[in-house]
Amino acid sequence: MTPEPKVTAHAVVRYLERALEFDVEALRTESGLHRHDDMSFVAWLEIAMGFPISAIRRQIADYVAPALGMGIHRLPFDGVVLCLTGETVTTVLPADGMKRSRIRRRAPRDFREMADSNDQGDWR
Repeated sequence: MTPEPKVTAHAVVRYLERALEFDVEALRTESGLHRHDDMSFVAWLEIAMGFPISAIRRQIADYVAPALGMGIHRLPFDGVVLCLTGETVTTVLPADGMKRSRIRRRAPRDFREMADSNDQGDWR
C-alpha cells in the first residue's frame, strides 16, 4: 500500500505565493503572525479568512501520490515545481527553478572543460 503524501505548511504558503500569486506578505501583516510561523499562518488563512487550505493540500497530495516510491524529487504542477523529500512536499519553486538547478549542477564540469580546452594556459 502506498503511503499518504504529506504537504507542509511551508509548501502551502509557497504554492499560494508562486502558483496562485497571492500577496503573502500583505496577508502575513494582516494576520499579525510571525513571518516564520507557517503553520499558524496557514491555520489563520483557513479559519479566519476562509481559504480552502485543506482542499489545496488534498489537490497537491493527490497529484504527487502516484510519484511516491519512484525516487522523484521534483514534479511540475500548476505552473510551479513541487519539491518532495520522501513522502512529503516540502516546498514549491517557480517553474524555472528546476532548470536553474540543473544548470548549476552542470556548471563545474563545463568550467573544467573550458579550462582544459584553453591553449594559451591563461584561463582564470
